[in-house]
Amino acid sequence: MKIKKLLLFTLTVLTLSNCKKNSDNSLETLTTKTWKRALNDKNPLTNPPGANQNSYGAIQDCDLDDTFKFQSNGNLIINRGSNKCSQSEIYSENQTYTIDRTKKEIYINGEKYFLAEESKVQIKYYRAIPATTGFNYIILLLQ
Repeated sequence: MKIKKLLLFTLTVLTLSNCKKNSDNSLETLTTKTWKRALNDKNPLTNPPGANQNSYGAIQDCDLDDTFKFQSNGNLIINRGSNKCSQSEIYSENQTYTIDRTKKEIYINGEKYFLAEESKVQIKYYRAIPATTGFNYIILLLQ
């Protein structure tokens, strides 16, 4: 009887720990942090194929203080910070996003990106760019 109870307890603990791992892909990772654009990739191993033929998105100095807040209702709030790229730039902008983890896609304001990484330290997404640029993909980072 004690062996059955021990086995049942062990099975329950394993099941619950697996559930926690699966919930790591919930919106919680995306929505619990305010993100900023980043210049340094913390995990190049998650880059799309053809590492030598990928380009990281250029970030102007005026974009470095911008913040991105993903909300669980599908809204993305972008605050442009005090360092403006132009005088006409608005401080806060609302966009929409949807995420499909099965297809590893994220749509931001209707534009499709592939989701390469979604972790507590980095969101990495990319899209194809014209071959005339000499690159296959442009990679964008939020940290």
